[in-house]
Amino acid sequence: MDPPAVPRARAVDRLSDLPDCILEDILTLLTSRQAAQTCVLSRRWIHLWRAVPSRCIDIDRGEFQSAAPSAGKKRRRNEAEEDRKAERFRFLDCGDHVTTLYTSSRLDTFRLRVNTEWALIGAAQRWISRGITRRPVSFSLHCDVPDSDRHCQYDYEFCFSEYSRGGTAFLSRLRTLHLSRVTLTEEFQYSIADDLPVLEDLQLVECSHEFDRIASGSLKNLVIDDWRLRFNVHELVLAVPHVAFLHVLPGSSLPVASEGEMASVVAASLTHQASALGLLGSVRNARSLDLSKVSATAIFLHGVEDMVFPNLRTLRLYECDVGVLRHFF
Repeated sequence: MDPPAVPRARAVDRLSDLPDCILEDILTLLTSRQAAQTCVLSRRWIHLWRAVPSRCIDIDRGEFQSAAPSAGKKRRRNEAEEDRKAERFRFLDCGDHVTTLYTSSRLDTFRLRVNTEWALIGAAQRWISRGITRRPVSFSLHCDVPDSDRHCQYDYEFCFSEYSRGGTAFLSRLRTLHLSRVTLTEEFQYSIADDLPVLEDLQLVECSHEFDRIASGSLKNLVIDDWRLRFNVHELVLAVPHVAFLHVLPGSSLPVASEGEMASVVAASLTHQASALGLLGSVRNARSLDLSKVSATAIFLHGVEDMVFPNLRTLRLYECDVGVLRHFF
């Protein structure tokens, strides 16, 4: 005799039981395309995503690029080119659509990931202009180089004056600014100092720059990671007295210095590769410290062998001369 069948537990859709305001918060964590795709989940979700562009815009070029065909599958060149054109048109349609909705409302978040295909540069500039005009709190821009153009590194120059229509009021709410793989002109340092009064989080990753100073009285988090030097800049000076988290790991040998002590620093990551060891004298109150490629020569060169870190609780060393640092700390 067969055992009695165990009744299957009935699935409970707890997600759809949440109020609209919470579901909209969840959708803002997705890209704009992913949020729109939730309309197929149920009748309730058909129109739920439409409110998301009033608060968050996230346009990602990678979502509109199909995976490369397998090695065993041959495709004619004209078919592949037609696919790329169709993907590009869908991407442009998505970007134009979400950036023309709710143009009178203020944005919380604007994220854009685009590659430097010449056909997309004008569209990206148009979307950025629309997004900044809506006074975002958070803005993120990441530029990729297409696989077909890896041999030719395009420089996408970014400066706020091109997108804010000559006015600085559009930047008055910006607290978070993340830029990756763009070229920052000299005008950028003046925007940071004068036009972004509440900026707290600045991240520059794999960027090239044409300025020699970052000054802000509001910054709390500063990340400078693997960036490239352009033109005749000999030193980068940081005037950020209220920074709590500092990450300086440039990819070049550009010296980095500080104007005065950063008494508010809680955690810092520095590398001698960029002569950032000279910043140690400004972060002596740090509780967590990551050092990379520090040698005895670096310590005595910067004259910090007698420095004391009274609050230090965590020390991480990467490719360092541990023997000399044992006496240092």
